[in-house]
Amino acid sequence: KLRARGRELSQTVEVRIDPRARTTPEALQARFAASQQVAELQRAFFEASKTLQRMDEEMQRFQRFSKLVKEGEKVPEAIDKRMKEVSTSLDELKEKLKAGWGGPRFQILDLAGQLQASTTGPTATQMTTIAHLTRELTANIEKLNGVLTRDLPELERQLRDSNIAPLSITPVVPPKKDM
Repeated sequence: KLRARGRELSQTVEVRIDPRARTTPEALQARFAASQQVAELQRAFFEASKTLQRMDEEMQRFQRFSKLVKEGEKVPEAIDKRMKEVSTSLDELKEKLKAGWGGPRFQILDLAGQLQASTTGPTATQMTTIAHLTRELTANIEKLNGVLTRDLPELERQLRDSNIAPLSITPVVPPKKDM
């Protein structure tokens, strides 16, 4: 449908494969399905990357607070140990979910480009790569979710139980109107 200046025009169109293309509708459908899988990998990777970044920022906040507390009193050894364990887990995940050359982001975007540049169905290698990236990303997201739902809350609980929980930010009080 086309609308312009209060008028509407609609017309049926038929879309056909370019007769010069050496492909079949089935191959195009398979390429589309593979592209959808790669798009889902992109979504999951970017969501995991954002979550990992927020978790790392939270961990850095805990560590800064812990250093402040250490200056005045001793942080229990169990909390120090837990912070190191969580930090190590996050560092491992940062390596596995890196965005640079050779990381999953590069592989996913490269695969997306290959599929978009092709007029044929996906190759066996491309399908194997999709399966491999799906398994790898799923495993890393499960680890990430474990740190998020188990390890960070446990660390927060330990900090609270030791009365060294990070200070929360309080709302800003607006200026008083009547003085």
